Amino acid sequence: MSNLQDIFTYIGENKIGRRYQLRHAAGLYWLLDMEQSGTSYVSPLPLNEAGAQILQMLADGMSENEIGGRLCEKYGVSPGEAKNDVRDFIMQLKDKKFDLGGVR
Repeated sequence: MSNLQDIFTYIGENKIGRRYQLRHAAGLYWLLDMEQSGTSYVSPLPLNEAGAQILQMLADGMSENEIGGRLCEKYGVSPGEAKNDVRDFIMQLKDKKFDLGGVR
């Protein structure tokens, strides 16, 4: 994937609003909630390149199955493992209180 640092410019303007940013530092991508106030602080979520790619595919409207297929091709994992990885990633976002709205 090219321009991973531009993912949240795209997502912010077209899918989710300007709430989230993806930054690259210390060898990881960091998902940041830019609209926080008060004491309910949501810590940045560290992502590897695969996580950033999954996030982009979700923002592009791809289904879990479609994303799983892409992961199978790129990383050589089984369809079941890929689908579980996508579901786990989405659950991690929800558990960490990242509300991605229309992103599945």
